[in-house]
Amino acid sequence: MSTETIAHPQMKIRVIDPNDHEWLKQHANKHDRSINFIVNQAIKLYKQIQGAAV
Repeated sequence: MSTETIAHPQMKIRVIDPNDHEWLKQHANKHDRSINFIVNQAIKLYKQIQGAAV
């Protein structure tokens, strides 16, 4: 059995608009998710939309 740990890339998110950041925090809390989860879901959705537009 291997005891290796897999390192996942980390990222810092900088939200320019304080209102957007506040909305993001509230949305994450409301749905019991992390901000990172919400951002990852938004990226997946964006990729789907872009793929459909091509």
